[in-house]
Order: sequence, then structure tokens, then C-alpha cells
Amino acid sequence: MPTFIDHGSNSSSKEVKRKYTIPQKLRYRFTHVWRRLYRRSRRVAVVEVDSKHSSYTMLVALRDGIHSILTDPNIPGSLNHLNVHDLTFVTEKELQLDDEKAMHFSFASYASSVFSTIRRVVDIEESSFLHSIANYSELYMEFVSNSHSGEEFFLRDYLQHFVSYPHTLLVKYVGCYSVKMPGKRRKFFLAMQNIFFPPDRIKDRFDVKGCLAGRYQKPDPPGSNAINVLKDQNFINEKLEIGAEAEWLVQQITVDSVFLRDLCVMDYSLLIGRQTLHQSELSQTKSEVVTKIWRSLSPVKRVNHPEANGMNNMQLSETKTDEKTGTSPLDELDNLPGLITIQPSSQTTTHIKGGMTFPSSLAHSIERFNSEHRRLLPNSPNALHIIDGLQFRYYLGIIDFLTQWSYMQKAARVWKMIKYCSRDHSTLPPDVYSHRFITFITEHIA
Repeated sequence: MPTFIDHGSNSSSKEVKRKYTIPQKLRYRFTHVWRRLYRRSRRVAVVEVDSKHSSYTMLVALRDGIHSILTDPNIPGSLNHLNVHDLTFVTEKELQLDDEKAMHFSFASYASSVFSTIRRVVDIEESSFLHSIANYSELYMEFVSNSHSGEEFFLRDYLQHFVSYPHTLLVKYVGCYSVKMPGKRRKFFLAMQNIFFPPDRIKDRFDVKGCLAGRYQKPDPPGSNAINVLKDQNFINEKLEIGAEAEWLVQQITVDSVFLRDLCVMDYSLLIGRQTLHQSELSQTKSEVVTKIWRSLSPVKRVNHPEANGMNNMQLSETKTDEKTGTSPLDELDNLPGLITIQPSSQTTTHIKGGMTFPSSLAHSIERFNSEHRRLLPNSPNALHIIDGLQFRYYLGIIDFLTQWSYMQKAARVWKMIKYCSRDHSTLPPDVYSHRFITFITEHIA
């Protein structure tokens, strides 16, 4: 039994030994904390959650719950008209694990129709989502992270921002669930779209907050195939060579960060992926430019594109419409602004610049670009988070924007100032954090 011995003196200068015993409960807490910290320090960056993993049972329950929700015909999917009730609707199920233990658990899905609609808008098929997030033939992967986000989620404000700024860099959340195992606290999970997709040729990855204290990640040795996300100190001498889209990027970073500031949110990051463009990807034909413009006008209502029949590589990233009403799913979400409606025109062509000819309806809609902070989207999957620069293709997205400025964060700020002997850390008030974030990113855009 651990003890502390205190040597004191009484009035007769005779040594007295006082023995203090650490209470059993407190000893357990100390041991548990240090053991957990030690295990965390020894963990590798990515591990498979197999049957020996402490989170295996809970994640199996999560997988079964998601599968039950997505395959239940009685639970509505994406809707053509969303309202306030859809934002607050909770679907709860009592389920049982299909294993030897046959353990019962409680599962909940939040705002299922809203997230299903978001998936529809960003072109994620329900079958693909189910295969990706609730695949019985593959194990989940655990990524070591220092993030403690997840305190709040502002679904209504998030949706309004997404519709008002269709090309926002905020990561697209596509599901919200919780699992309650017997004798344990309920745990919540947010599913988000992968910013680094497709990942085949991504060479460098960065997580940038705009501060330097504690923001260094040791690079992997040459030839390593490990996925390593570098940080601000690694990025300090880098530049985002965006070219023509540089002004748009600065504006969108500013709009997104100010939105998070107004929600009293801080500690978010800009994820950056970088891959070298092939020579064939550096030049664009007229057909490719037209394709990019049409993709950039999504979500839109279906129209008859005068030139669509002659373009086999045309892909419209659009909101699916209801055949009976002709409306797109976010049209009537409390009259949120930002959706473009393109109507067919009797005039088939209009000259824009440089002798290039475009459909009249397309030319009229281009005028909305500046007011809605739109840009030309690349003709590739995950286009909302991809920007083709001068020499590189960049994958960009703002993540971890769920931590509000609270008393706990104020205490953490003092602790980090002592730990790093610096104010240049990640725990700052939202207004200060936003200004520094915008300034740091802007200084690294070329």
C-alpha cells in the first residue's frame, strides 16, 4: 500500500512521523489514468478494431444499428421537403447482437431524413453509404487523434450555411447515431464524408490550425507507406499554389471561419491533401470547361442541356428531383437562400469571353457565382473538396468544428500557456482563433 511520510516536529523538538494513506478509490483513479496514458503513447497511428479490441463490441453494435436503420422500409429516407420536425426527429431501436453473447443494446439515429438528404445532395448513394459504414466483411479502423470534439452539433445552422454557400469547405456530415451498451454511458457518433477521396495519388497530408505550439509531426522516413498527417510547423514553408481560384479560396475560408466564430466554435482545422497533376490534367478543352461550369451550378433542377447529347463525359452533380413536383430536396427548408434554378431557354447559345460559346441558361446562371461564392468544380468524385492548382491537386476541408468555447476550454487555455510557454496554441476564444486561422491560411495561398 503506497504511503507518504511527513517528518514534522513538536514543541519538544522530538521527531514525529505522520503516515498518510492514499484512499483506495483515489489510488485506482491514479493507476487507471497513468495506465491509459501509457497505452495511448504506445499506440500506432492506425489499428484494426478486431475481436480483441476494447471497442469491438460497441462498434459491432453501431454497425448493426446503422444497417437496421438504412434497410428499414418504414423509416423515411431523403425528402423533397424538409421542415423543423425533420431536424429534431429521433429514431430509437432496441436491438440484439448476433453473436454468442446475444447482448441487448439501444441504438438511435438522429435526423435520419435530413442526413439522407445531405447524402443525396453530395452524390452519395445509400447503397454505397451502407457498404462503406456498415460492411460486415471488413473491420473498422481506429485512428489515433488528439481531438476532443463532439460537444455540440448545430444542424439547423449547418444546413443553412451549406445551402447558402453550396461550395463551402466545411466537411459534410452524413449521419448521426448513438449506442447505449448495458452498464455503460451512451456514446455518440458522427459520420462524415472523407475529404481525402479518392486517395490513390495523394502524396502529402496536413492538418493546419494556424498555430505553432505543439503542432509538429515527425515525418515518415523515405519509402514509408504509412499514412502520416503533418501539422502547422511542417507546413510553415509550404504554399497552396491555387492560381485562378486563389481569390475564391480566401473568400470561402473567411466565410466559413466567420460562420464558426459566430457559433462560438474554435479548435477546428483545415485538412490539406496534395497530389501532383499529370500533364494531361494541366490543360482543359472547351468541353471540360463547360462540364466544370455545369457541375458548379449544383444543386439544380433538371433541365434539357442543349449540348448535353454531344458530351459523353458530362456529369451533372445535381440534386435528384421529384418527378411529380419537380422540386429538389432543399428547396423549402424554411426558405433557405442559395439554390440556383436553371430554366430552359429558347436561345441556345450565348458568347461569354474568348470566343467560347455556352448555352444561354448557363450564361445567365454564371452571374450568381459571386453572390454565392461558387467556383468551377473539377470533373471528379468529391468535387466540393478538390481544387486543381497550378501544379498540384489539393484536397481541402474544414473539420473538427464541434468544440465550443466553454469554461473547460478557458481552463485548457491557461494550462497550454504554462505547458508551451506560449500563447500560440490552439485553445483561444473564437474571435481570436478565427482571425488567426484566416490570416495563417491566407498567407499560405499563392
